[in-house]
Amino acid sequence: MDAGDQWLLSILQGIASPQLLQFIHDHVLHPDAPFQIVKRKIIAAVQSSTEIMYPLLQPFIDRLTVALYNSPDIVIVGFALVVLVLTIQVLSWIRRVSMWAAGVAFRLMFYAVVVGVAAAVWQRGLENSVKDVVVLCSKAAGFAVALKDFWLQEYKKYDVQQQRAAGAGRAGAARGRGR
Repeated sequence: MDAGDQWLLSILQGIASPQLLQFIHDHVLHPDAPFQIVKRKIIAAVQSSTEIMYPLLQPFIDRLTVALYNSPDIVIVGFALVVLVLTIQVLSWIRRVSMWAAGVAFRLMFYAVVVGVAAAVWQRGLENSVKDVVVLCSKAAGFAVALKDFWLQEYKKYDVQQQRAAGAGRAGAARGRGR
């Protein structure tokens, strides 16, 4: 077992059961475990590809380093762009989470109303609940009629004011031309 893998067992010591720790030790961290074999092969492949690519990429990396050292403004602009992109990403995540939370809240409110209505029907009985709904609908219809009458009355007042203003404007314009 690699010494670098011991930290996992030390972290899990107070959290996991002894059986789980033994399972991790035997099947994940043991040198002959499939996980360790795959890990060693991946590390070897990365190291060999790095050894092959480094001599090819070294001149480009050196030129890039010199160019960035000679013009720090590019680094500052690049850093500012990275900060801007990260900020936009975080704000997007916040928007998504808040929209999800709002959706959950509205869904919970809907189900709470459904449960509340069902509880009211259960407690008062179906006949009394229907009477309550009819009374509520008649009150709402009466309010809507009163609101319509008020709106029409205000609209007529506004229309009369506009006609007076238009008539006064035409009379003033006619007097102005007559001079």
